Amino acid sequence: NHFVGCMWPLSSLYNKCYDPEKQGGNGRAVRPYYPLEIDGKVEKVPVILQGPRQRSKWGYSHSIEYNSHSIELDLGDDVPLFHQTMQRLDERVKRVCLENKNLWFTNSKTMDEKVMNFIYAPMVKVNEKNGTRYTDSMRLKIKEYSRKGKSYFNAKAFDSSSTQATPKAIELTEIAQGDYVKCLFHFAKIWIAQKIYTPLELIQVKKLEASVAPIIKGYALVEDGEDQ
Repeated sequence: NHFVGCMWPLSSLYNKCYDPEKQGGNGRAVRPYYPLEIDGKVEKVPVILQGPRQRSKWGYSHSIEYNSHSIELDLGDDVPLFHQTMQRLDERVKRVCLENKNLWFTNSKTMDEKVMNFIYAPMVKVNEKNGTRYTDSMRLKIKEYSRKGKSYFNAKAFDSSSTQATPKAIELTEIAQGDYVKCLFHFAKIWIAQKIYTPLELIQVKKLEASVAPIIKGYALVEDGEDQ
C-alpha cells in the first residue's frame, strides 16, 4: 500500500538486480527491482512504469501464429522526453549486462559492446522499410492466465471517464488503431538466451481519446443486387 498512486524518478533503476534464474533450456531471466527506503527499510519494488499520452499504432493485436496479445505504441514527436527515456533505459540495460557478464553469460569472454549491440533486442523498436524511416514504437505484451480451463488477460482496460474513485472497465479489445491511451506497464525481466529480450508487460491501459478514423466491426458489405 506504500506504493499505490505514487511515482519516483527513473534514475534509480537498476541499482539492484536479483540473481539470474534458469528458465527453460539455456535461457535465464534477470529480474530488476527498484530499491526504495521506506521507514528505514529498503524495499525491493517491482519496476512498474507509467507512460504519457500515446497513440496506439494498431490497437489491441492478436498474433494467431504466436498466440500472443499486445498493444504497440508510437514514440513520435509528441512524446520526445519519454522516447528519450526509453532509449536511455535500453542503453542502461546493455551496460548492466556488460557489467555483470561474468555472472549472467556462459560466453562472457567473448561478450563485448559490439556483440551486445548485435544480440540485444531493444524496447524501442526502430521502424524502417525500403530506406524509409517511420516513427519508432514500443510494444506492450498482454499476458494471459488460465482458470478452470478458461483464459483471461492479466491486464485491465478503462475508459476515459475513469478515476481512482470511480474506474469504469472496458474490454482490451476495444482499444482501436489510432486511439490515444495512457499505459501502466511492468519491466519484469531481462531475458537472456541466444538474444537478449526485455519484454514489457501491460498492467493497465486507459483509453483517453478514440481515433477519428471510422472503424467498422463485423460484416458490413452489401450483397450483389441489394444496392440497385
